[in-house]
Amino acid sequence: MTLSDLLRDVRMSFAPAPQPSFGNLDNATSMALTAAILQAVPFLWMVSILGVDDPHAPRFDPLKPTLRSGRKAQARFMVPAKPSKRAHQYEEMDSSVIWTWQQLAQMLEGLDQRQANTLLEELALAAFGDDLIRVGFHGQSAAVNTDPVANPNGEDVMMGWPALAKAADPEGLRVLRDAVTFSTSGKGDFADLDSMVYALIEKLPEAYRQDPRLVVMVGGDLLRAHQKAHLKAGQVRDKTQRMKIADLGFVSHQHMPSTYLAITLVENLQVLTVNHTHRLTAGDIDDLASWGIRYNRAQSYALGEPTAYAAPLPPRSNPMQQTSTLHAVPTAPAATRASRLDEHVALFQSEHSKLMELDQEILTLREQRKNLMAQIPSAKARREELRQGRINQLMGGMVSLEAAREYRELTELLDDANAAATLSECQEKRLALPLYQTQLAVNSAQSMVAGCYESYLDHKLAPAILPNLKQQLAELAALTCAKGCIIGMEGARRWALNELGSALKEAMSGEQVALEGDSPAARKALLTSTRPQCADLLALCDSPGKRQCLQRELEE
Repeated sequence: MTLSDLLRDVRMSFAPAPQPSFGNLDNATSMALTAAILQAVPFLWMVSILGVDDPHAPRFDPLKPTLRSGRKAQARFMVPAKPSKRAHQYEEMDSSVIWTWQQLAQMLEGLDQRQANTLLEELALAAFGDDLIRVGFHGQSAAVNTDPVANPNGEDVMMGWPALAKAADPEGLRVLRDAVTFSTSGKGDFADLDSMVYALIEKLPEAYRQDPRLVVMVGGDLLRAHQKAHLKAGQVRDKTQRMKIADLGFVSHQHMPSTYLAITLVENLQVLTVNHTHRLTAGDIDDLASWGIRYNRAQSYALGEPTAYAAPLPPRSNPMQQTSTLHAVPTAPAATRASRLDEHVALFQSEHSKLMELDQEILTLREQRKNLMAQIPSAKARREELRQGRINQLMGGMVSLEAAREYRELTELLDDANAAATLSECQEKRLALPLYQTQLAVNSAQSMVAGCYESYLDHKLAPAILPNLKQQLAELAALTCAKGCIIGMEGARRWALNELGSALKEAMSGEQVALEGDSPAARKALLTSTRPQCADLLALCDSPGKRQCLQRELEE
């Protein structure tokens, strides 16, 4: 099957067969698309994604937390709801994943139609879901024309949750306006995240301070600094082996700002989309000589209850502090940034490192489980030997307390070993989805390296080499014309091309000459295998249905 055939018949799993997933989507398909994005990006399960029929109608806040039950003499006790109305600004949102034809040829080589559909769908859905999170945490405004170079995290796409929370709290009662210093040495305003979060809880309305749905959202740099200073290696704080912050669960995500900190209700973060505006297209993009999947809709971000959100300004570092502190590194101007190829290579290396760490963690679990299971047969044999000995002793009227104690200890040991093996298998299953997501990210990053490296070779290195080569071919061209008088010009051209091919083959098999301006790191990235040793674990989540089943199993 040719590449053109594969792309012509691309279909999406969430579209009702045999309808292709192109054009305006009906409500049922739109809901299925949203569900597929949720499955592709697990963090979105925490976010409320809602459809809105009328974008101009204001939405009502939830009921205000207050007492609504009581009595009144000779009358009814009633408390009016008094909900407030909030209007949302919906913006047109375009998301796309675009590949060159050469990239697609590499990606889809050897795949049948079903496999190609699955791969393209998973890459697109993961990219769309990733952008929902990225813009949600970084968005500050909605520009007429967004600039992904100046605003790589979608700061100008639309207002995200932190910006909305700040706008809803002009007096700074919950979203603080004064910066605070976080220093694990104790020289700043706060030395640990627990004290910071306890202080933020006091900023919430009293009705929410004990709400079991409260969760801490924390950026990676803050979390690592806190863990490094206050959590010893291997230490855990609850039976689910998850650290807590101020006795609250926490979540962190790669697209949160590195020094981000906020407390809110789990479902308070909302993404609103206008029904009947969903449009999904897939096909050639002629002006780019590429092929892509594009998703368009009218969208807005919102907070379900703005008062149930508290956050400080991003913490600043203490300039007098001697130990390492957190600080925000300003974005370098475009002229001083590393090349796009270097950025893609660095992204690949980072994602590949995460994949290898997960792979090693799973291998360690399996090795530990293997060693544990290897000891069970001998323990069972010894217990059976003791059991037979006890039977013989009882028949002879003798009882050995030492043997009875050993038998009991072996029984407890075997029970504990089986429980440990079961726990280890559960931990391995919990790593299946992260392994799957990380491998998708690695494959995507490697594909971006391939496309950028190809462009770099074609537009940076080739123009510096080919003109000199053309000058050196003048004599060969004259010789080819001379032979053309004998064997014809077409035969002479074939002869010249054959000679050139032989010379190139000989040069490639000999000692390699260093290519000036080349990127060895890009070559290494493209030659690096992205298949983990524990790839068999990916079979648990290689389709949306399997991922959903696994998610439900783990939640139980």
